Amino acid sequence: MNKLMKNEEGMTLVELLAVTVIGVIILLFLTSIITTMQNQYKKQYDQNGSLFDITYVAKVMTKEIRQAKVIQAESGRIALDDTVYEYNSDNQSIEKDGVIFSEKIKEFHGELVEDSFGNKRFELKIINQIDKKVETKITIRKGD
Repeated sequence: MNKLMKNEEGMTLVELLAVTVIGVIILLFLTSIITTMQNQYKKQYDQNGSLFDITYVAKVMTKEIRQAKVIQAESGRIALDDTVYEYNSDNQSIEKDGVIFSEKIKEFHGELVEDSFGNKRFELKIINQIDKKVETKITIRKGD
C-alpha cells in the first residue's frame, strides 16, 4: 500500500480545477485591461481627430482671409470675396458655400476689429463639441 502512494502520477481533479480557475481569473484580468486600453485609444483618437478638423478649418480660413479683398463678418457668417462660411446650428456644422466643411462644431465666431490707430485684424474662434478651441487673430495688411 505504501508503494502505491509514493508512485502517484498525474493530477487530481481538485488540482485540475484549481489550475483552471486561476487561468480563467488571469484571462478575465487581461481581457479587462485590453478592453480598457481599446476604449481609451478610441476616445483619444476621436478627440485628436476633432481637434485636427477645427485646426484645418482655421488654417484654410486664415489663408483665405489673408488673400481676400473684401471681408464681412456677421453672427455665425463670414464672407470673403466670393466665399461664404456659415455656421448651421441645426446640425452643428460649418458650411463653405453651402457645403458642409466641418461637423461637430459648438461655436463659430468671426469678428473684424479695428484699433485706435486704424489697424484692422480678424479674430476667429472655433469650438468643437468636446470643448476643444482654436482661436486666431489675423492682422489685415493694407495693400497698394
